[in-house]
Amino acid sequence: MYMTSKILKLAKAFIAKLMVSTKRFPEALLFATAAVITAIFINHHNFTYPDPLRDQLNRLTMIFALGVPLYLSIRVLLERELNKIKSKLIPLLAGLVVLAGYHQIFIKEINTISIIRYVGVTLVLYLLFTSIPFILKKERYELQVVKLMTNLFITYLYSIVLYLGLAAILFTIDQLFSVNVSYKLYYDIFLIVAGIFAPAYFLADVPTNNQQLVVEEYPKVLRVLLQFIVMPLLVAYSTILYVYFGKIIATQEWPQGMVSHLVLWFSIISTLVIFLVYQLKEQNQWTNIFIKYFPKWVIPLLIMMFVAIGIRIRSYGITENRYFVVAAGLWVFGSMLYLALKKLNRNILIVLSLAIITLISVFGPVSAFSLSKYSQNNRFEALLKEYQMLQDGKIIKPQQQLKEEERQRISSIIAYFNYQHSLRDLKLLPEGFKLEEMEAVFGFRLYDGVDYQRKYFYLYANEGQSLLNINEYDLFTYMSFYRNNQAKSFEKGEYTISYSKNNGIIEITKDKQLIYSKSIDEIAKDFEKYNGKQDLSMEDLMYQDDRGDIKVMYLFKHINGYQTGETSSVESAEFYIFIKLP
Repeated sequence: MYMTSKILKLAKAFIAKLMVSTKRFPEALLFATAAVITAIFINHHNFTYPDPLRDQLNRLTMIFALGVPLYLSIRVLLERELNKIKSKLIPLLAGLVVLAGYHQIFIKEINTISIIRYVGVTLVLYLLFTSIPFILKKERYELQVVKLMTNLFITYLYSIVLYLGLAAILFTIDQLFSVNVSYKLYYDIFLIVAGIFAPAYFLADVPTNNQQLVVEEYPKVLRVLLQFIVMPLLVAYSTILYVYFGKIIATQEWPQGMVSHLVLWFSIISTLVIFLVYQLKEQNQWTNIFIKYFPKWVIPLLIMMFVAIGIRIRSYGITENRYFVVAAGLWVFGSMLYLALKKLNRNILIVLSLAIITLISVFGPVSAFSLSKYSQNNRFEALLKEYQMLQDGKIIKPQQQLKEEERQRISSIIAYFNYQHSLRDLKLLPEGFKLEEMEAVFGFRLYDGVDYQRKYFYLYANEGQSLLNINEYDLFTYMSFYRNNQAKSFEKGEYTISYSKNNGIIEITKDKQLIYSKSIDEIAKDFEKYNGKQDLSMEDLMYQDDRGDIKVMYLFKHINGYQTGETSSVESAEFYIFIKLP
């Protein structure tokens, strides 16, 4: 009885929170629900790859998810009543226009650039959500962030417990009553808990515009973690970096690019920690000393980081990764300089500057994508001129064979554009250039360890479409193999059927004498006509090999691998073998 009342009490508390968050942030929760429903729909449809409908639904899910931080920001903006907005309908409708425009312009397709830009925009919107209530105010913005982070941690801790409990219930029902619960249902529950329950629970406790935050409410666990564990670790880590850079100066041997990332992540974490403990400086002398001196201690390390990444850029040009390292480094450097020199308590500027730098990094003429393409185009042209492969603005084959390192430099740029952008963006390439034309244009094949002539194939047969007559066959077995499987063999009296992944050969022996062999790769070549086709029947993926004295029929459930020119290489397959013995 006590347990029932406790559950009812918790249920009522959740319903009350749901009503609070729905009333305050209705659009955000609506978009979160729409994203979850779309994701569940995708989960329950066995889309093949590639599939246009799946791509469209994925793009729609991304837009719904983007609507959550957008409308959170709009709602907290309306609560501020900036410029005395007379109609709340106008900004709400403007949000729909923004989402529709973003869908049509920036995620026409899902690729590396669209995903990076999407993550950047999402980050900016969440930063605005936290900072809008404190713009033009001098109140304790840091406490607002601490409050939100604490609520977020508690929310997802509850969510994990809830999901595990529901999953355990499903598993128990499945095992005890043999109802054959689909594994997809576990993912559905995860989406509902993480995408609907968690946001609704979290948003109910977001401080209102008039709510006063005091230092005394600072979570004790977080206070101890930051002051007495994280901060001493940062001091120790920075000391190690100073010793390491001292070694670099002494030996005059600059390290590879990893050191830039080590310094960068250390600096970002340091900035976050200083931001979070800033309101505690008046209550703890150690915290006050850390905030006062640590930013100055980090600045020389950042300068060394810029020197290291500058050497990489001078040698290999700008890429998106190096751009983001520099952009993040500039933000951290500016933040540390501000913390070291400032007199006014306006740490919200650190967050707003991060939002601005993020937007500049993913949009416009000085974005990571624009500058990277510009830099790599210039580097490509310089290399062609250096190797005397450019005449009247057109690429010519080298007069003598290039060294391995030289071929690799040119190939790395071409591979970069093929992976990250488009070969059309590499201006000196002939119009309509394809990677298969490398040898004809440059005199050598693309040198980056990847065979671009390989094409992936995946074929599978829909089950239960027809019946097959197998009464003429004497033996039958089922085989499956994957990339790392060892050899398999089956015995029946004097006969043995075996398969070895090393050579991809099916062999049949009688009294240890080979009477039949067949390459799976050769069989796959017979299925080339089905590449890209869906809804294949069992008869489509049936292969018969009649040798007169022995007859073998292969019936594939699925087969996948790579096709290179005239040859095929099978990576995995599931199939039945029917054998008619002599």
